[in-house]
Parts: sequence; C-alpha cells; structure tokens
Amino acid sequence: MVTETPADSSQSLFQCTYPGCGARYQRKGHRNRHMAQHSQQDRLSCPYCESTVTRNDLLRRHVRIYHPQEDPYPSRRAQRACASCHKKKERCDGGFPCNACRRKGIACSSAETNAPVERDTTEAAASNKSPAAIYFERNTQRYIDIYFKEFHPAWPFLYCSTFDLSTEPTVLVQSMVMLALWIKGDGDQKTAAVGLHERLCSVIYDQMDQWYIAEPSITWPMGTYQSILLQVIFALFQAKDNASFDLSLRFRLSPLPYRLLVALVQSCRRLEIFTYPKMLERHGPAAPISLMWVTLEEVKRFGLALYKACRMCCPEPVKGNAGDPRDELLTLGELNFCMPDSDEIWNAPDDTASIDLSHISQRTKVRDNGDPSGWVSHSWSVLHSAHFKFDWL
Repeated sequence: MVTETPADSSQSLFQCTYPGCGARYQRKGHRNRHMAQHSQQDRLSCPYCESTVTRNDLLRRHVRIYHPQEDPYPSRRAQRACASCHKKKERCDGGFPCNACRRKGIACSSAETNAPVERDTTEAAASNKSPAAIYFERNTQRYIDIYFKEFHPAWPFLYCSTFDLSTEPTVLVQSMVMLALWIKGDGDQKTAAVGLHERLCSVIYDQMDQWYIAEPSITWPMGTYQSILLQVIFALFQAKDNASFDLSLRFRLSPLPYRLLVALVQSCRRLEIFTYPKMLERHGPAAPISLMWVTLEEVKRFGLALYKACRMCCPEPVKGNAGDPRDELLTLGELNFCMPDSDEIWNAPDDTASIDLSHISQRTKVRDNGDPSGWVSHSWSVLHSAHFKFDWL
C-alpha cells in the first residue's frame, strides 16, 4: 500500500486514472478532488445560474459570493466582530449593539465601524492614532454632522463650535449618534437606534449614584445631563409613534425614561443649576468673559429644553394623596435666568477664544441676567395662580 508523502516531496505518487489525463499529486485527497472534475454526474449545480461545482462547501461559497440575496446558508457570525468581541475573542452577531455587548451593558462599535479599516498610515502617524481609531472617528463624525444639521435646529442646547469628538463624554456621543440613526437611517438603523437607546438608558440608570447628586456642588456633570435629556427626547419620539398620549396632548413615556427624567429634574433642583447666581459660581474671578458667556448660554438652553420636554410628558399618576404629580417635572417658575441671547451667535462657527462680547453687543442686545424682573421665572409668577388646577403654562 502506497502511503502519502510529505507535501515538500519531489515525487508525485498519486496519478489521475482518467483516460488521457496524466495529472499527478503528492496527496491522495488532492488527486481525488481533481478526478471528481472529470465526472459530470457527481457535480452539483447552482440553483441560480449554470455553474457547477464538485462539493457542497464550494456550492455554499459560490452562492454566498455570486448570489448573496438568495443565500440559503447565511453566515451566523459577523464578517467582522465589534471592537469588544474582537478584543475578547468572542462570537459577535454583527448587530448594533451586538447581543454580547447588550447583555454586558458595555459600549459596542457600530456596524459602520466593522468595515475594513482604511490604511491611512500618514494620517495615523501624524495624529499618533491607529488607523482603526481614525476610521471610527470619521464615521462617528458623519453622524454627529447629521445631528447638528437635522436635530440641533429644533433642540439647540449643545454648543457645536467647541464640540470635540475626542474629548466629549462617550455617553453623549452615543446619544447623538442614536438620534442621527433614528432621523436619517433606514429600518435597520432605526432598530439599531432603539437598541442603543434601551442600553444607554439602562447604563445611565445603573450609574445614577454618579450623577444624581443629593447635595449642592459646584461641579455639574453637564455632559451626562445633556445625554439624559437626549434619551428623554428620543423616548418622546417613540411615544408619539405609538400614539400614547392623554387628552392634554402630552405623551406618556415608558417607565425607565420617565424615571430618568424625574431624577434629572430633582438633581438639577438640588444643585440649583437654573439659578443665575449659582451659574456664576462655576467660574473664578479670572475666568474669560467669553467662556462665562458660553457656559451661561449652555445652561439656559439646557434648562429651557428640559422644560420643553417636561411640557410634552404626561406625568405618572400618583397613588393616594401623595401630592400633585406635576410637581415631579420642571416648571417655568424654576428658571431663574433671562432668555438666551441670539441663536445666530450661538450657532456661529467661532470658538470661545474668538468671541468678542463687545461685538456681540453690537449685533444683538445682551440681556441683563442680574435683574430678576427679566428672568423667565418672573413671567411664571405673574401668570401662575394656585386657584387653577389646570396647567396653562
């Protein structure tokens, strides 16, 4: 009996026995695979074209490559795993977020980042970043651009001129990507946005002890608060689609986003974020006036956006005589500051270093925040009356 020789043998011991064919191989399996090509009766035909192959695995590969829309053998694994699964060498289903990351409650790279990475070594060397990091930033930046173009005009509480993808909190960036996927995406991307919303809400809720501040403090986690507000707004989009609203045309949120909203309002109350003197305490006497202007505008716009979201929500009913459920949500009477300044300045392509307040004053009237009579809460005190149960404002 002839045995197979090593692959590097100079002799070819296995010869094709088909008449007229003198092909020789060093391995018996290679010879048998070759001989199968001579036997048409043993070939497998592609159901979608006239091609024929000799083995089932070759047929599956042919269909996957040339007829992907008809593939009866779809791969159950992602073509390229997400960053977390790849690092841990775990199976990834390719979703966004994938099931593994969703179960663990950790960040998951989007489907966009699973594409082959462009090998731009010049840019990577210049920025001291890996090609994968550059690719991720490019694709994430595309969604951030969609956010500022489509969503920001309706909810302008982020300052786009100083927004830096590399330094912003991850939860804020992912919340912005979530909204961009929902606004401009197709069915799969909208599904991915819903999954990302559910995961982010769970993560934020689990980490409540880090942002639900019980005692007044100068340090305000504004990035986290802005992220929570974005989650609440997204939940309102979903509630609207589900037509879940009351006769006052307010939408009833699902339990978790509503709990986050109530906790956010309570935390802002304890910190007195929306009181102008407290806003000033965030800066020392040597702080640039332009920086103070930007941060004041940021808090004002965040407060008004939060009030707007509260106005769109239907408060959860309170059992017994525990009080008015509307007290859980923000009111105009708690906004102790003047209205923001010009949207034109807020959206101008400038950074804080180049803002000239004297120039701003020439283009628009800068409000005197030190005068309580001009605060938003002053209008509420004039129009609100305890004699009415109906909430007019």
